[in-house]
Amino acid sequence: MLDSCWRIMLFGGLRLQRGSSHLEKFRTQKTAALLAYLACYAERRHTREALADLLWPEDDAETARTKLRIALASLRKQLEPPGVPTGAVLKADRFEIGLNNAAFTTDVAEFETLLQTAAHIASPENQAALLAKAAALAEGEFLVGQYEEWALTERERLAGLRLRALQRLVELLPRLGDLDAALDYAERAVAADPLHEESHLALIRLCLTAHQPQTALRHYRRLERTLREALDVEPSNSARALLLTLPAVGESRAKPLPTAVPRPPASMAATPASEPSFPAPENRLPPAFTRFFGREEEIERLQLLLETGQDSRLVTVTGPGGSGKTRVAVETARQSLSRYPGGVYFVPLADVRDSDQLLPALIEALRLPRKAELEPLSQIVQTFPVAPILLILDNFEQIGQGGDEIVQTLRERLPQVRLLVTSRQGLGLVGEQVFPLAALSTPLQPGTPVRLLEFPSVQLFLDRAQSVRPDFQITSRNADAIAGVCERLEGIPLALELAAAWVGTLTPTQMLSRLNRRLDLLISRRNDLSPRQRTLRGAIAWSYDLLIPELRPLFARLSLFRGGWTLEAAEALYGQLNAPQEARTAPARAPSEGGIGLLLQEARTTLEALEQLRERSLVLSEEQPTGEMRYRMLETLREFATEQLSPQEYADAMREHTRWYVALAREADDRHSRPEQIEWMDRLEAEHDNLRATLDRCFEENALSGHPDHSFYVEECLRMTAHLEQFWQQRSYFTEGRQRSLQALSHPLAQGWVRAAILSGMGLLAHRQGDYAAAGAAHSEALTIRRILGDPKEIAASLHNRAMVAAVTRDYAAAEQEYREALSILQKLGKRDMEAITLICLGNVFLYQRRPTEALHWFEQALTLDELQSNKSLLLSALNSIGTLHYDLEDPQSACRYFMQSLLLSQETGSLLDAAVALSNLANLAQLWGASARCVRCYTVCETLRERIGSPWKASARQIVDEDLTQARAALGEEAFQQARLAGREMTLPQIIEDLHNLCPVH
Repeated sequence: MLDSCWRIMLFGGLRLQRGSSHLEKFRTQKTAALLAYLACYAERRHTREALADLLWPEDDAETARTKLRIALASLRKQLEPPGVPTGAVLKADRFEIGLNNAAFTTDVAEFETLLQTAAHIASPENQAALLAKAAALAEGEFLVGQYEEWALTERERLAGLRLRALQRLVELLPRLGDLDAALDYAERAVAADPLHEESHLALIRLCLTAHQPQTALRHYRRLERTLREALDVEPSNSARALLLTLPAVGESRAKPLPTAVPRPPASMAATPASEPSFPAPENRLPPAFTRFFGREEEIERLQLLLETGQDSRLVTVTGPGGSGKTRVAVETARQSLSRYPGGVYFVPLADVRDSDQLLPALIEALRLPRKAELEPLSQIVQTFPVAPILLILDNFEQIGQGGDEIVQTLRERLPQVRLLVTSRQGLGLVGEQVFPLAALSTPLQPGTPVRLLEFPSVQLFLDRAQSVRPDFQITSRNADAIAGVCERLEGIPLALELAAAWVGTLTPTQMLSRLNRRLDLLISRRNDLSPRQRTLRGAIAWSYDLLIPELRPLFARLSLFRGGWTLEAAEALYGQLNAPQEARTAPARAPSEGGIGLLLQEARTTLEALEQLRERSLVLSEEQPTGEMRYRMLETLREFATEQLSPQEYADAMREHTRWYVALAREADDRHSRPEQIEWMDRLEAEHDNLRATLDRCFEENALSGHPDHSFYVEECLRMTAHLEQFWQQRSYFTEGRQRSLQALSHPLAQGWVRAAILSGMGLLAHRQGDYAAAGAAHSEALTIRRILGDPKEIAASLHNRAMVAAVTRDYAAAEQEYREALSILQKLGKRDMEAITLICLGNVFLYQRRPTEALHWFEQALTLDELQSNKSLLLSALNSIGTLHYDLEDPQSACRYFMQSLLLSQETGSLLDAAVALSNLANLAQLWGASARCVRCYTVCETLRERIGSPWKASARQIVDEDLTQARAALGEEAFQQARLAGREMTLPQIIEDLHNLCPVH
């Protein structure tokens, strides 16, 4: 297999890669030289005597042979690890040594093959493409750091070959009309051999051709200076003659050559040896909204720990909540970006409680596509690039049992990854470097204002205080008190920020006096906590106690939210605090009736309360792209806030939280068939963590057993599950939705209409993933329940769903019968939206049987219904189906227009599966019209989307895809085919839509 072969890279230094494994370090430099020599001259076997003499000429024969044996043994351990048969890579006997040619490839061999192929190609375009790829491949110096005579000779030979390739590109590209690329390669030729006069002259001639005489003159002066300094000679007569041809520089209107070196055309870019499935390297760190103070020494030490050897690939920053662990980790990463070419990624784990959720959280942070067929660990290991990467795992302390084992597995299987963990305690792993984070330095004794500003704790306090009161300063009157506050809070960043937030209300002296009383009280209450935790709790409790009594219940109740909340959600919890008992048990107001709300005074009170909490750094606010303000609470504060709730208060808050999000899910479900459906799907997306938390809380085993409201919570969450089925379908959460549905169905209270609704939704999710047996079983059980209950609308829905499964499994007679029965019921009920989709699906049954005339009959009936145009989900299905009909009627232009409209609408609704269906249809049309490269790009984006949502192609569709790709490969040739595949992997959905507009513009 391809990824069982080693890729040996010799340009730019010796490096080896195989799958996710890579080697850059060897036992000795001579060991590396031995491997490099064997790889360079792999066409023959080498005697042990010759290798010993070549590499250890200064040693006697026996010593040299011993060193050779040791080097070979070391290489065998690296190249043939456990599980690889001995001799699979290194072929060695008592007399000769060599490499197995089937077990490796080299960049040098590929470079020379490209040059040889280019020399025998008549097409200038293809020749230029091959030469450009060869020049890029050999850009680094051959075996940097090796100075054996053979290596120096080979280095000179390969450099000469690359120079000739560059010179040939300089000749070819102007003829092909690409003067910018020719200038680029001419610059590279000069850089490759600055003493080669002809390369300079070629560059000067190109500048003249580009009407850039000033730049040409500048290059000539560079040639003069280079020759004079290096060889003490002047340019040749022919060079000086060229200078005389330059027009008067003062008369030229030409623009100077751009200072940035032009990039070679995309068609000439080097194609990597393997196609990565990992996203392009990124530096994905949370933004910094406030200034950072101190920590220079800590950051330098962390950088050193992360980079000094294999055993230090795991560094855990420990400390109490609020000590600044996250900020220090992020700033360390921010100052180390250039050291991690594979990217820097921040993985927030504040809401992850179970080790089973750790790898999915990692996949989400890395934005890897979801692959249903792979376990998360296998997916991560298979897709990681070999370049060094830094991962920050933040707030690891709440990960359940087994989290440390996952981290250890990541260390073992991904040697290129450095892990920077923040936690309140170490992970206890061998080789882990635990880095206790001390507090910011504080003044041990009060001093002058100037002296105080030398301490980071005071700098932080002053900066945050000035954000509240811009005119706040350290003066001789308050200097002692400020020093005392920083000292009492032990330089803990969060505590300092909380204290500074009160400068508009309290003087530093007043703060200090309150801190003294509050800290003593809290330490006596929680002796089981470390001193730093007691100090931080004191700061938080002090800030909490300073709140007016009306604000404290809201602060405590807000701790139930996960992933933030809106003003409406806060009002739902806060507005019920003083409501009469009958109001508390009344059905929750629909979210559309919330916001500023029915009771303006309630909403104003909530808004004012949130603003006061925000001003005191107890709540953070962030404006969303939609223009809505969203609030959140730091994890440490949330934990403290939860503790302020009595069992009864917690139960009341949990009831309101549950009721609010059930109402939100119900309202979104009701709006699904209306024009505003996208807005409501976006709203559920923003609240996904709260929805998940609600379901987890309700269905967690024994979590609510014995609770007087146990039945209420379960019944509410069963309703929520039923209402969320459309969201899980629309936003492609197929696997999660099915798991949540199964969890709900396993509860004894899941009976009646709610059981049928969950079964119906779960069946649709299974259908989307191609699991038609599970889909059929779920729909059949739902139909049985609904027939007993006697609700004709729901009976029709189940008949429709069963018919969809029958149609896709080619039981067309059953499909037609159940669609007709459903249609008859819906027409009697006047359910036009459901009637429209049933008409479309009935037309599809005939479309699948290649009976387009009968299909058109049903489609035309659907198009007469206004509901089809107003419901975007229905319209998506109609557009794809009608496009397919026109394709079967041999009208591909009309088909293309319908498919493009479907693609654009799927982008608007966020339905990735519908986008994938449209892309597949458009790719088929592209191949039909001979646009093979566009076909390949389109199918590749489609594959990426399907992998992400875990929805593979049906067998019949997969056959069409394979046929189209086979034809495209034959039409393009292997190299162009692979370039198109690579381009498709890097394209986003908007980019492929733009690419397809040229194929079929939508008017």
